Order: sequence, then structure tokens, then C-alpha cells
Amino acid sequence: MGLAGVIALLAACGGGASSDRNTPSEAPSRDHQVPENVEQSQSTMVNRIAYVTDDGNIATINPDGSDPRRLTRSELRVGGAGPILAQAADNQTFYTWPTWSPDGTRLAASRVNLREDSAQLALEIIDASSGVSKRVYENEPSTIQVAQGAPHYMYWSPDSSYLAFLATTRRHLSLFLAPSLGESASAQIAVGSPIYYSWAREPGALLIRRQNDLLHLPGPQVGSEMPSPVPLDFAGSGFRVPALSHDGRTVYYTGSWDGSNALYAAALDDAEVRPRYLADVGRLAAFMLSPTGEELAVADTDQPGSGQYDRLFLIGTGGGAPRILADEGLLAFFWSPDGRKLIYVVFDPERRSFAWKLADRDEGPPVVVAEFLPSADLLTALTFFDQYALSHSIWSPDSRHIVFTGELQRHSSGTNGGSPQGPKVYVLEAKEGAVPQEVASGRIAFWSWN
Repeated sequence: MGLAGVIALLAACGGGASSDRNTPSEAPSRDHQVPENVEQSQSTMVNRIAYVTDDGNIATINPDGSDPRRLTRSELRVGGAGPILAQAADNQTFYTWPTWSPDGTRLAASRVNLREDSAQLALEIIDASSGVSKRVYENEPSTIQVAQGAPHYMYWSPDSSYLAFLATTRRHLSLFLAPSLGESASAQIAVGSPIYYSWAREPGALLIRRQNDLLHLPGPQVGSEMPSPVPLDFAGSGFRVPALSHDGRTVYYTGSWDGSNALYAAALDDAEVRPRYLADVGRLAAFMLSPTGEELAVADTDQPGSGQYDRLFLIGTGGGAPRILADEGLLAFFWSPDGRKLIYVVFDPERRSFAWKLADRDEGPPVVVAEFLPSADLLTALTFFDQYALSHSIWSPDSRHIVFTGELQRHSSGTNGGSPQGPKVYVLEAKEGAVPQEVASGRIAFWSWN
């Protein structure tokens, strides 16, 4: 079985049966909608992992597995096939895709209400300490998910004042902006498919790729009228997610110029200046600005249908010679918060296994950290890693560990009548030969940004 077959198998799998290990305790205030006269606590969560439990709730936990705390209360009855494939009931509810705000005070999450013949999708913002929640968006009836197992895609503004999210309407995929405290309705700012986007760190400007167009949205201000995105004069090709410099003044994209595909940098404040050439790239490329803002990591391939990239290299934002970090097939990569390391995922078709590999930008060749089999939800994040890496952190704030969900080896189908064990939440030290440490049972997990 090749990569495509393994991906199809994982995508079809749900979670497992409930486990007694690290059962989360209730939050001080159980999940409910925020009354108009009640303020959220907005206590900052530091070095916490948010995850989706077996029974479809959002919980947080310390990296050593201590102090698990449930923030929501689902009404889902868990069956042997996992939450999404559980036997139908008149009304079942579960939560998924917890997304930390940069300031660590809130989580955005999708809420799914299963009915006999449909699913009602909604988006909520949850106080990370109390569990008090506020619904900021409810899908139109009979609308679908934005990706496999993902009802919405959420991505906070750097100052945590806005939540940008993708949701489907009856006719379109749409990008919305919602004030983080829900003080006004969500505003639809772009329509079309596909849509990818990135925030600038300092002014909070938003760069959007809609189909073949690039749009720029100046930093929105809470309480003021929402501006409209401005089309840019350049579009590009052969990539999904554009990059925006930390100061919001430079766009990075790939495109074909003079017959070859290349990575370019274009100034937003001077349309008369020709985009700067940075490096040649393959027909498909994924690129991300480093946390320091001084260089880009780029993965590219000349075989877009293979499901993998052929290499990983670094290029300075001012240009220069590319520096190859990994000269092998890879599925996804993620910058460490300190900008010194990248962890990436490779697939071995003979062993049908995935592995985390670590590349240190200042040291020797990449090393194998650990083998694993990703959960179905993690596989979605890996498939669209260049978008999810911007909004969901697998890295610990100190750049020493990562968190992931899945299995360490494929379980046998023969369980002597027992339920499948399902995916687990693992914390893994980012060093050669590290042993993953199980901290909970769960479908998907992400680290707080601080």
C-alpha cells in the first residue's frame, strides 16, 4: 500500500472507545453560552495542550499529563467506531478542532450537533480557564465541512482581537471575521474556492488567496466598519498559502515568469517596483516565513500529484543562495517557535509508516525522532500543513517538544472482543531517537502559543 492508500485508510478512521486514562475533570464553570451580563475570565493559559477527548469534548492538560480539565460538555454517545461514526440518536453533540488564541485566554472550536438525517455546524469561542462559551457563527442547514473531519478552519489575528474562519454556505466557501468577544456579528469578507490566508504579525493585516487572486485586507479595527479586501496586481501560481512579512509590507508568493517557476517578494506599498526574484522552485511549492522573519522555509516538487515534496530548503528574505536542509520526500514541515529548527514528516511506503524528522538550521543532517501513525484529524492538518502551521502549534513554546495524536504502531484488527484503542495524545522531545510519552486519549491536540 502506497501513500495514497494509507491516507485513504486513515481518513476513514474515527476515534476509539473511551479510556479511563487521564479523564478530564470539569472546569469550574461548565460549558454554556455567555449571558449578556457575564464577562469571561480571560485568564492566560501557559504551556497547556488543548485536545479533543474520546467523547467529543475540548479539554486542556499539562505536558506531563497532569491536571486534565474538560471545558465543554458534549452529548455524544461513543460507539466502537468512534464519535463521528457512533450510532445515531435523536440529538448528539460533539466539539472538535480547538484553536488557541495567541494570548492564551480563549479557544475557538467547532460544535457539531448530529441529528437523524443531518448535522448542524456552529463555531464557538471558549474561555480557556472557565469553559464559558460564546457562539459566534452557525452554519446554514445542510452545509458541509471545509475539509475531511474539519467543520471549519479557524485562525486568530496576532493580537487575539479577531477570529478569521472558513465556513461553507449553501453555495460557496466563505471567509469570515468575528470579533473575539462576539460583540458584533461575523462579517463575510471573501467568497470562492479555494481560499487560503495569512496574518501579518504587527499591523494585523490579512493576505488572502482566493482561487488565482491575491487580496489584501488592511488591519481591521474592533468597533469600526469592516474594510473590504483590495485586489493586488499580481497573483502567482503553484502554491496554496501566501506569506506576509511581519511588518505587513511584503508579500511572498510563487509564480511563472520567463517560463520558469520561482519564489518572489513583492512590496505592497509600491506597486511600481517589480517583484524581487528569490529562488527557483518546482511546479508546486509550500513556504513559510520563519518566526524571526529573516528567512523562508520552502518545500517543492515537480510532481504535484505525488502527495509529497522532494526537498526542503531555506532562503533569506533578501535573497541569496538556497540552503538545502532535507533532500528527500516529505509530507509537511513546521518551524520551531525560536526559528532554529524544523520538524518534518516523511512516509516509508515499504513499512507503511510515518516518521518525525528534525532539521537544525545550525547543525548537521536531519535525524529521525520517532515513527508514528497519525490520527485522521492530524492527517488533515498534515495535508494542509502550510495553512494549519500558521494557526495551530504542534510545538511547545520553548521549542523543546512537539505534541501529536495517533498511534505508535498499527493495532491488530483482532482485539478479542474489545473495543479499538483509538488515537492517543503524545508529547515528544525534539531530539534523535526520543520516546513519545502518552498523556491522554484524543483525536487532535495543539499546544498553547505561550
